[in-house]
Amino acid sequence: MKKLLFGLTILLIFGFVSSAAAYTIEDVGGLDLLLGYTTLGNSGADTEAQWINSVVGPGTVDSNIIEANKVEFTDWTTAQYEQYFQEVTGGVANQYAFELPDANSFFLIKTGNQKDADNNILPDTWLFDNVDSTLFGTFINGYTYTLPDNTTVTFTLKNIEKISHISKTAPAPVPEPSTILLLGGGLLGLGIYGRKRGKK
Repeated sequence: MKKLLFGLTILLIFGFVSSAAAYTIEDVGGLDLLLGYTTLGNSGADTEAQWINSVVGPGTVDSNIIEANKVEFTDWTTAQYEQYFQEVTGGVANQYAFELPDANSFFLIKTGNQKDADNNILPDTWLFDNVDSTLFGTFINGYTYTLPDNTTVTFTLKNIEKISHISKTAPAPVPEPSTILLLGGGLLGLGIYGRKRGKK
């Protein structure tokens, strides 16, 4: 009986581990938005930060954030790739996901040196926006993305040099008029109450 219980426990543990490794489309949300792409070559974090700020607005990110959140693949193997990325089940073919440090993040994918069939250099730096507020970045290899300016480009991934996760800096929320009225009414009420207590 003890051996049977032990065996069932082991099976349950392995079941949870294997199921945790696979991502579903429900986990990762919809397809993240491609904001821009360029060719930066073997650039450093300063150059990457300058380019990102030119795409999303000045002061959004600095090189320290890029360096602090960078994941580099130095010895590229399929096992290393599969340890970090998971193919998404229930999604589109060739859709992959990976964990982000926080929701609503930009993420930068550097694909290393790639050339097309005519030996033209392909873009190697791609900036995505995690639009579905999930903790997963997701992309489709070989997918033709539409950028915010309505141009299109096909994201081709032969190998990954590195990925940098960049925390998104959201603007402070602007208070609605009803919120301001409520706050003003509450302060007015406190003022009247304070005056009445002072007269007694």
